[in-house]
Amino acid sequence: MSHARPVSTLILTCALGLSVPLLSAADNHHHHGHTGHAALTAQAEGVLEAIDQDAGTVTLSHGPIPALRWPPMTMDLRLRDAALADGVAAGDRIRFTLEQVGPTDYEIIELKALD
Repeated sequence: MSHARPVSTLILTCALGLSVPLLSAADNHHHHGHTGHAALTAQAEGVLEAIDQDAGTVTLSHGPIPALRWPPMTMDLRLRDAALADGVAAGDRIRFTLEQVGPTDYEIIELKALD
């Protein structure tokens, strides 16, 4: 009994095999620069626990952030610009905006004390 495959199946298999690396390369290209897509951002409120000016990070406690599916937690986050921390102090209630900068990385792009 012959196990020959139809020519159309072989052509389709080869075409798919060649297109996957091309699609991967095109997809990787978009992660290294401006893609024209809006970055994922989310706003939240919390309490500023600490500021590390030298590292450009803050420690904050926040409530749930539904847009990111994050529960309430205390965490360290990088500031896009260390000057964002100029108008706030440890213990302040704050409103902040996060932007996704990597698969699991976020940084604060806006930070201000609540009245």
